[in-house]
Amino acid sequence: MRKWKVLCPILGRARGLSEKGTVLNSRRIWLLAAALIAALTLTAPAVAAPRHHKVLVKTRQHLGKPARHHLIAVRHGHRIHWYSKTHGLPKHKLPPIKLSANVKFAHAGIRAFGPTSVPNVTAVGSCQFGTDTLEGMTYVQSYGGLNADVASCVGNDGGNTESNSFFPSPTCDLADGQSVHRSPLEVAKFMDGEIMVLCTVPDDNGSGGSAANDQGAPYAVYQQGFPCEAAVGTGSSGNSAFIAKTNDSLEYSQTYTENGQTVKALTTSCIGQLPSNKTAPSTPVAHLVSCTQYDPFAAGKFVRGLGETITYPDGQFQETCNVPNYSNSVACTSGTDCSTDAGADDTSNLNVTESPTSDGTLTESVDNGTALSCQPEQYGGYTGFDPNWYSFHFTGTGSKVLTYDLFTLPFNADRRVEVCFGATIEFSVISDDGAAQPGTLPDGTPGFIGLLPSCDSVSGQSPCIEGVGPIGRLAANGTQVTVLIPDNFPADPHMHI
Repeated sequence: MRKWKVLCPILGRARGLSEKGTVLNSRRIWLLAAALIAALTLTAPAVAAPRHHKVLVKTRQHLGKPARHHLIAVRHGHRIHWYSKTHGLPKHKLPPIKLSANVKFAHAGIRAFGPTSVPNVTAVGSCQFGTDTLEGMTYVQSYGGLNADVASCVGNDGGNTESNSFFPSPTCDLADGQSVHRSPLEVAKFMDGEIMVLCTVPDDNGSGGSAANDQGAPYAVYQQGFPCEAAVGTGSSGNSAFIAKTNDSLEYSQTYTENGQTVKALTTSCIGQLPSNKTAPSTPVAHLVSCTQYDPFAAGKFVRGLGETITYPDGQFQETCNVPNYSNSVACTSGTDCSTDAGADDTSNLNVTESPTSDGTLTESVDNGTALSCQPEQYGGYTGFDPNWYSFHFTGTGSKVLTYDLFTLPFNADRRVEVCFGATIEFSVISDDGAAQPGTLPDGTPGFIGLLPSCDSVSGQSPCIEGVGPIGRLAANGTQVTVLIPDNFPADPHMHI
């Protein structure tokens, strides 16, 4: 097994000799304490990576105090302490989440669904955070010409308190990623002694640059200590799936600006120790998993993505789900066109152009919630070609032009390409009665689902397909579908082709 080193300075606290002030009146003792601290600092040996070993993560010196108390909720046994607004969650309990609803113990290169490509594990090795020796991995996801770097470490420091610390960028130093050396650091500790260290970069451009890092975008912790069911590998080979239940969990978001759009990224990680009746693998084993996270910006809703799970020989496990382009949004002014542009790895891309008649915010997301499908007969019996689905919403009024590019489907004029559409209000479809049928939308709300008709067959009061053709006039580039949505259609749509 390759070995790397995660380095972090011990984070000291200059609190004085007594927090109650019983010896604060002694100037001589203060001077003696200061001299002692200075001597220890000068004589302490510097922690360095061994020769011929790459540095996995390295926190820089002079970090200052960590930012604390930005949690919404922390679980202490069966009791939950709320620090701020609950975002619609009931205060008496945190709902359970299945981080890996669909377990995919897949071979490298097998794609599940967007919004990102399959995570590629780039390193597995040891980590050193302060005096704690941890185990860690890094992985990279590619989407829309960008990369998302993740570094995650897990261990047990023997503590018995729940805590959370945030260290702003630049904090981490990652040799096996592009931009983690300039990213923030998140540390979470739990009552059973478990500890996790996380560094994420949502938008590395492949050369080490990141808009999120440049803007100092912090991690906004949504919740900690919620019930989590993580899919982990067990057995001597690590290839036997086991759903591990744990409350050692953390979810945070990151918001920054990319190409004029406000982008949000989500990260959820769950850690723990295998039960005594489960066999740990002889070497660290990582697997691709499809994962589901809470949507911190929409109570009761979920966000779906891809992640990596890893199990270590000592029985320690961790699963991390990272969705780097959870949503894109832009502020629109009446009378001026505005647009969002979201892509699901190299498979598809949707550009939404709004022509607003009133001010508002246009938001677009990929693969949030449960997949939209028109495969059931009542919705048109259409399987579709894109495993991804898109959702969009405008808080004002106006009409939309949707440009949907499917890069993996070369254009063929004889091929049937439809648009599976879902909305909260009724709309016209290509069916015997021409009406969309009731169904459950990807975000869990009730609505209507069906296949859109062509624009020459409707009166203009309903969404419709304006055209289907090649991308850039070359059939090999893929298939492009243009959809029109009139300004008198105020629903929150979902779609895929």
